[in-house]
Amino acid sequence: MVFLPALFTNSAEVVAMMGSFLPFMCVALLIHTASMATEGMLLAGQHLTIPHLAAPHLLLCAMLVGSPRLLPALCTALLLFPGCI
Repeated sequence: MVFLPALFTNSAEVVAMMGSFLPFMCVALLIHTASMATEGMLLAGQHLTIPHLAAPHLLLCAMLVGSPRLLPALCTALLLFPGCI
């Protein structure tokens, strides 16, 4: 409640009480953010495997071998969506 302590209440007791809880809420927010980021990295690590990385490239090679006339369309797709392949 450092900025605008009377924004939600005019009670000095409530402002003082929230001021005393502020350090604990800041620490809780930092811990929550760190734990959610760590969980996201763990979940992403489970889903990011070699077959998931290699599959788009293998599909691209198979499409080129099967029909070489697709080369301009595939090059356009690579230019438009570089993260997909």
